Amino acid sequence: MAGLAAALLVLGGVLTVLPQVDSAQAVAAPAPTRNIAVSGPGVTGIGPAFDPAVSRYSVHTAAGQNGRLTVTATTSDPQGVVRVDGVAVRGATTLTGLVEGDEVSVIISDSSGTRGYALVYLPPDFPDLTATVDAGGAAPGQVLLTLTDFAGSRTFEVAVDHNGVPSYFHVSDRDAMDLKPAPNGHFTVFRSTQADRKRFELDELDGRFRPVRTMTVADPLTNTDVHDAILRQDGSHVLIGYEPNPVTHRTDATIQEIDTHGDVVYTWSSADHFLPDESTANPGNPDYAHLNSIQELPDGDLLASFRHTSSVMRIAWHDHDGFHRGDIVWRLGGRHSDFTFPDDPDGGPCAQHTASMLADGNILVFDNGSGWPDSNALCVNPADRTGPTMSRPHTRIAEYALSFDAGGAPATATLAWTYDGPAQGFTLFTGSARRLPGGNTLIGWGALRHTIASEVTPDKQVVWELTTSTQMVSYRAVKADVPDLTPPVVNVGLADGVTVDAGTRIPAARCTDKGGSNLVRCTTTSDASLVSATTGRHTLRVEAVDGAGNTTVVTRTFVVRSGHPVLQVRRGGTWRHAGVVVLPARGARRTVPLRVTNDRAAADLVRLHASGPGSAYRVRFLQGGRDVTRSVLAGTWATRLGSGGSTEVTMVVRRVRTHAPGRRVVVLQASSAAQPGRADAVTVTLRRR
Repeated sequence: MAGLAAALLVLGGVLTVLPQVDSAQAVAAPAPTRNIAVSGPGVTGIGPAFDPAVSRYSVHTAAGQNGRLTVTATTSDPQGVVRVDGVAVRGATTLTGLVEGDEVSVIISDSSGTRGYALVYLPPDFPDLTATVDAGGAAPGQVLLTLTDFAGSRTFEVAVDHNGVPSYFHVSDRDAMDLKPAPNGHFTVFRSTQADRKRFELDELDGRFRPVRTMTVADPLTNTDVHDAILRQDGSHVLIGYEPNPVTHRTDATIQEIDTHGDVVYTWSSADHFLPDESTANPGNPDYAHLNSIQELPDGDLLASFRHTSSVMRIAWHDHDGFHRGDIVWRLGGRHSDFTFPDDPDGGPCAQHTASMLADGNILVFDNGSGWPDSNALCVNPADRTGPTMSRPHTRIAEYALSFDAGGAPATATLAWTYDGPAQGFTLFTGSARRLPGGNTLIGWGALRHTIASEVTPDKQVVWELTTSTQMVSYRAVKADVPDLTPPVVNVGLADGVTVDAGTRIPAARCTDKGGSNLVRCTTTSDASLVSATTGRHTLRVEAVDGAGNTTVVTRTFVVRSGHPVLQVRRGGTWRHAGVVVLPARGARRTVPLRVTNDRAAADLVRLHASGPGSAYRVRFLQGGRDVTRSVLAGTWATRLGSGGSTEVTMVVRRVRTHAPGRRVVVLQASSAAQPGRADAVTVTLRRR
């Protein structure tokens, strides 16, 4: 019938017409519901709140946490499978022995597919990082931070995702600052020395954040400064220092270039290139320069920010255009600025951090401002640049477009872009501003802020912002590509080459992972709760794979023994479990070799017992020429054998009667003294012919 879709069903002889359901009208089965919850001593929850589409979470803890975490992961799909650290579980499962920074893997497989989740176990003093703004449009990458509370008791070096969940986590009671990527795929971070928290060294970390070398300034300098460094692709580097000057009793800012062999190429000192009267710091402060950032420019010159002169300076790093190496090419801001600021009411930067030249030649600075009383203020007075300094207790991000006159001399610095941030207030010290590919600006708000970092579009819209409920300091915020180069870890509770008894439960293999891409698979060649039943040599293979494709394979060979003593009789040159002895006439005598083996994984005391042969036959048992008949027949004979060890006993049978039964059976049994239920028996049949 045209236009009519029907299905015909014959039931009990009745023809029934059922309308065919159009596939477009079929109602899809609802997606299963997933959930992950945590509990345990000192465990306060996870962040962010669980969302099946979010794969990584921080586990927040309070005082009293002891490395114990209970994970309850579920799916409403009755056929679904939940694995915690690679082990299939149902209901709550408890993990112990966790240390700060460990990750717990949860893999849920159901009708929606398979997805791996990670729970990062964090200490009580780790801040509760929250993405309070996540509007979309943020540049890809993770954010590198060095977080410490204002007391500075511990520092957390972290790479966090857009939810503030770490993929890299390192904690130390040493101070740390300025975690950032290097051009060779590595990272660098300043860490205080073990001997003195006031002295620092630059650690180069590989792609897995493992230290590969340490760098410090070389003679004649003695004090490596923590504010900034440049590591080049070839391994050469530029370090800054703060050097006490025994003549002036001031602290000079230094810049030192060191080549790939560790030899000093050039050392620059503020004492040789500008006078302390340029400083906007309190005249009694010996730290008149306070160098806090350096950038290598495309032509090899350096751009340097001096907080206590409120100026950014370009320094010739080679001879060019009439300048010699070390000369100051120009100053942007400060008492002796080479640029005027026609549209900037603040008259240029003040106490700035992290100055950088952009691709178009503009200068971007994190312009801290100054909030000290006027007697200690760091800002120049735009109306009297060489006169008394003043306060400006608000922070901004300022981008200046520089212009030069026909002769190439500095002329004006106009504001190309500024951002104050809604209710951001004032950052007393530290902070950073980085222009990202695509035009957004990543801002690290530095000290005494609940807002850690913001990403802002060119039209000043905040597309991402990371906050915490406690005041934290992060010297800078740097967005970087942080590839997961860390392979998963496989823990197999089975030593290689071990021997086990049949029926022994092989411990389940556990897989864990760090690095940010999450564990996606943990598979074994057998079920995780394998009960070994087949004797012989076996191989257990465990493969763990994370989301970046990093793979770890662990194999274990093991031997399964029967788990009980084994008793055998030798017949025709072969050891068997039964034997026949023919004694055709009275007086006939035969010997029957017996072998007792401890086929257990552990040493054991093995007993041997034999039934009597009746009156027509006599038996004796000899071991090493010694008669042990009485103890074997009484069931008290015993010998200690190591795993796989064996001993032989000779059974001697003699026919003592002419008229003997045509068939008689002697039953021999070897049993375990430690486990009496584990035994083995053989029969020896005595026949007349």
